[in-house]
Amino acid sequence: MHIGIIGLGFMGGSLAKSFKKKKSVAKITACDKDPRVLQMAMEQKVIDAAAYLPGADQGLPPSFPAVETLYDCDIVFICTPVHVTVPIIQKLRGHLKKGCILTDIGSTKSEIVQRIEELKPEYPFIGGHPMAGSEKKGFEYSTEILLENAYYLIIPSRNSDADSVRILSELLKSIGALVITVDADTHDYITAAISHVPHVIASALVNTVQKNDLPNKLMHTLAAGGFRDITRIASSSPEIWTDISFSNKEQIFKLLRSFEEELKSFREELEKNKNDKVYAFFENAKKYRDSFEFRTTGAIQPVFEFSVSVEDRPGIIARIATLLAEENINIKNIGIVHNREGFEGVLRIEFYNPESMERAYTLLRNTGYSVHPKEKK
Repeated sequence: MHIGIIGLGFMGGSLAKSFKKKKSVAKITACDKDPRVLQMAMEQKVIDAAAYLPGADQGLPPSFPAVETLYDCDIVFICTPVHVTVPIIQKLRGHLKKGCILTDIGSTKSEIVQRIEELKPEYPFIGGHPMAGSEKKGFEYSTEILLENAYYLIIPSRNSDADSVRILSELLKSIGALVITVDADTHDYITAAISHVPHVIASALVNTVQKNDLPNKLMHTLAAGGFRDITRIASSSPEIWTDISFSNKEQIFKLLRSFEEELKSFREELEKNKNDKVYAFFENAKKYRDSFEFRTTGAIQPVFEFSVSVEDRPGIIARIATLLAEENINIKNIGIVHNREGFEGVLRIEFYNPESMERAYTLLRNTGYSVHPKEKK
């Protein structure tokens, strides 16, 4: 099978690395606007062929030289911002072999599926949404295990058939993804609730603290622990989330109204000193939150971290970082935790994946450090 990937960023790169790791495909051709990324991917043997897309960050250029390299593809993954997916499909028309499956990885679907159905492309289009990601972006942060045990939603359009859905599903399952088929409206409603609105709320919380901080910036100094955790996703790409917000605004409006009603109800019960109602508010949230499945990844990428009890003295961070580096364990972030709400240790270490975290946990424990795994619930 020959796979094409347009946009070799974090998700496109993770797909390519996953296919290579599992040997799911015979050939991978990638197209990207950054020749440095293509060269890196070729040197790492992540892809087999490459095509440069000049000016692709402003939408596709008038000429699209990459189509020649994609002609023999069986499936083409469009891993670009939502607003350029349709222009890409328009440029691909007539340049792919019969039966080539087109799919994307965008976070919204109703608008894009409708526009593509109106185009009536000669190739089957199946929307896709891998429910995994990161605040980081770019090929250099992509990983071969991102989609293992991650939900991957696929959204058939009217011009796709059962065979094309089966072929795409089997390919995604071969890299460990958990495939679920839904319609476009259901997809957008679900993702608005569990991904899009949480990003809006996280950003609103951060903006609220910034606007209400004291002259000495004490809120900024103390904003760690639980606040850092619940607002982590506010560090995501503003470009991507602006794009998502406008492409799914009706569903976001619907869920924001529901959220506003929830806040209004809580405020009224607090004002009227209804102790039992306030207690029920927190109790219901706890019960539902504790019932979540932690075996798989979801719309928002989990954090892989633990804390270490160490004496706060010069050189301790460098000593532990060196110990991990000697074992080729990559660290995403490391630092002293001054506000230790939710942390037993002094030093917090964050990793890119659970495998690195487990290796580091075992290494530090065996070296004599007191290591505290983060509570899942």
